[in-house]
Amino acid sequence: MAYHFLPCDREQPYLMPPSVKEWLPQGDLAWFLLDAVGEMELGAFYAPYRADGNGRPAYEPRMMVGLLLYAYCEAERMLAQAAAKDAEEDARYGKDKRGDELPEELRDPKSRLARLKECKERLEREAQEKAAVQEEKIRKRQEEEATTGQKVRGRKPAEPDPEPPEEAKGNVTDPQSRVMK
Repeated sequence: MAYHFLPCDREQPYLMPPSVKEWLPQGDLAWFLLDAVGEMELGAFYAPYRADGNGRPAYEPRMMVGLLLYAYCEAERMLAQAAAKDAEEDARYGKDKRGDELPEELRDPKSRLARLKECKERLEREAQEKAAVQEEKIRKRQEEEATTGQKVRGRKPAEPDPEPPEEAKGNVTDPQSRVMK
């Protein structure tokens, strides 16, 4: 019979490492499953395919059965790990909580928007205070230049911007904290 399947070459070089045997240990579950699938009677899987090989190529049924069994085995292990992690979080934070929930005062949309507005106003106020300090430096420099008649050495202070920069950040839950660079 001339089945028409997409090839599955486990000896294919340079797909990842030169051979699967180089990165998959000999005692791995995958090797056991490949051997087990190799011994299975899979005639029922081959029956629906055309014997003349015409049509779009399908994946080789032995490879697909092996992949399905491997996924089942791994999924069971992963589900057990997830259940253990969930139990640990339940013990630490309480049932159905992960520990990354919003603080109580930020859960309500109205209070959250009020906090965000306060934070924005605080950033704007800090930018205006910074601009006032900068303007004072510029004014003192101009006074000094006017009294001495000479230009002050060094770089001129930049014109202040009373608006906070686009990348300005503030902490909504702890206004006293500073965002580190």
